[in-house]
Parts: sequence; structure tokens; C-alpha cells
Amino acid sequence: MLKLGESIRRVELKGVRRWMSSVVMSFGDGHQGALGLPTSTTGHGGDAYEPTPVPGLPSDVTTVSAGHYHSLALTAQAQLWAWGRNNEAQLGRGLQAPRDSWNEAERVQGLDKVNVRAAFASGVISAAIGDDGSLWVWGKSKRGQLGLGEGIIEAVVPSRIEALAGEKIAKVVRNISINPVTQKMCTTFFTM
Repeated sequence: MLKLGESIRRVELKGVRRWMSSVVMSFGDGHQGALGLPTSTTGHGGDAYEPTPVPGLPSDVTTVSAGHYHSLALTAQAQLWAWGRNNEAQLGRGLQAPRDSWNEAERVQGLDKVNVRAAFASGVISAAIGDDGSLWVWGKSKRGQLGLGEGIIEAVVPSRIEALAGEKIAKVVRNISINPVTQKMCTTFFTM
């Protein structure tokens, strides 16, 4: 049920009409700000037992990617917003962001000049694809999951993967299996 002030848009798919709200909602485990809801709604780290609008987001959000304890929202204006856990800098706010602000949706720092066309949230890493096919990553890795080079295990703000310069990245997916030989997880990407 929509509430007063929510925007509605009509979507037509092969002759089927559907009405959709452009309001991002969340519910479930609110641990570490994962739901993007104010403490006045759920208490600090509280759970939400029914869909609740995430405040502070622009009204033109087109897609949302939910990680383990953080989420990313992409707008029609190619801006990326984040909220939730930031222990590993996966919000792109740096490590000094006050813990009590993690539940607040904020625009990801460092992507101001990037027209983001897709985003992905995993456990401790976030990724964005620019409209030029560039791949940007931030967060923390133990075994090269960031793709920024040997020995680089942390990016507190989005960093472009220069080794892929010139490639047109189409999608980033999380490999949920572990390589049986090396026992390591990896990030997989596709180029066009």
C-alpha cells in the first residue's frame, strides 16, 4: 500500500501494465545499519518486520544491490548511494565515517565524475561500472578480490582497476563457490 507523497510510475511489459513505487524499502536484520533505517524507527541496529521506506535516497533510484550488511542504490542520474556496515570501507566513505551514520544513505565518495551504470555489493567489497566500461572497486580483500594488484588489500574510496583500462566491463558477479585447489574465493567479471 502506498502512502501519501510516494511517487508512482507505470511500467508496461509486453502489454501487461503494472504500477510500481519508486520508493526503496527494506526489512529484516537491521544489524550494523544494513536496512538504511533511522534509529528512531528501529532502534540502534534494530530489525524491521515489515517493508519500511529507506529515507534520504533520491526519488529516481533504478536498481538496488544488497550485500551481506550493506546496500548500494543507483539512480537514473548515474549516482551511487550506499548505507550499512562500513567495517571494511565498503560504503566508500573511508574508515573514519562515524559508526552511528552507517545506517544513513549517502552518495558514494570518489565517483563524482563517473556515470555509474551498474553496481554490485558483496560481503566486504563494492563495485561500480562506469558508462565507459571502467570498473571501480572499494572495500577490503585478503586474496586479491579487489583486483588492484598484489599487496593491495584495501581501498577506502572507489579505485579504478587500471589493469582493465580499455576493456568494456559489462557485469560483475560474485563467485559464491571456493576454488577446490586453492581454497580461495574470487571476483568474476565479463567484458564486451
